Amino acid sequence: MMEDLAVTEFDILMNCFKAGVHVPTPIGRVGNYLTMRFIGDETGPAPQLKDVHLEDPETVLNQVLEDYLLMYSKAHYVHGDLSRSTISSGTRIDLGSLMCPKPTQSDHGLI
Repeated sequence: MMEDLAVTEFDILMNCFKAGVHVPTPIGRVGNYLTMRFIGDETGPAPQLKDVHLEDPETVLNQVLEDYLLMYSKAHYVHGDLSRSTISSGTRIDLGSLMCPKPTQSDHGLI
């Protein structure tokens, strides 16, 4: 079961990366372990959005919205948890709550 979850999360990460969404660069997966680029520096992980003061919040919001549009239109996923805890240094993290929606007729006019 854990390996199935790792396979799914790695596939989602790779599909989002290929679609141009700001996500950690996927590196590989072995069994139930997946690896991706570390977001941070030698002092530790990059702070989450909830832990920083934004000089230009409108630019950050526009990037987040663009990423979510790419996630939906190119990678065909929707994120079930858009929050300040799932964004770190402009990078989408915590992709475990992504879902693949079934397209409907009404979707065609949205994008």
